[in-house]
Amino acid sequence: MGILHNVRSDYGAAIESLENSIDKNKDNVYAYLALGDALERQKELERAHQVFKDLNGLGVKVHGLKEKISYLEGTIAQNKKSEKIRLEREKEKEKAQQLRDQQDLARQAKEDARQAKLQDEKDRKSKHDEEKKAAQATKKADDDAAKVAADQKAAQLKLDKAAEAQKKKDDAAVKASA
Repeated sequence: MGILHNVRSDYGAAIESLENSIDKNKDNVYAYLALGDALERQKELERAHQVFKDLNGLGVKVHGLKEKISYLEGTIAQNKKSEKIRLEREKEKEKAQQLRDQQDLARQAKEDARQAKLQDEKDRKSKHDEEKKAAQATKKADDDAAKVAADQKAAQLKLDKAAEAQKKKDDAAVKASA
């Protein structure tokens, strides 16, 4: 039954059926061959390699078995090497990404510092402008107060002159009537 599943490319069912068959009859050469083939097609190369080694261990002569075992050993070794290279490249990519992230953070920190400096300068200029306006307003208020005081003094002088002139008139009128 396992061989039929294998022929139909139903490798999952084939593997299960062939493993059961081997459990029942450890000398079933065809079951080992079909199981190894099904495992290999499912990319389970290490398990397929072990099945073929188990078959070889039975001492039965099978044409091409040693070559198959050697082929799988080479393929497994190559896959491990490829996986190691892939993992190293992944690590290199991660390191490169971390470096880019650090550079981005450094650029962002530099930009933030630049923006803070610009804002600080703007705030200082604004404060300076406000202080200048306040000083100008104070000077204007002082000037206005001085002008008002001068105007009041001038008005007082006029009143004093008018009062003095009136007093002289009144004195002259009193003398003239006497």
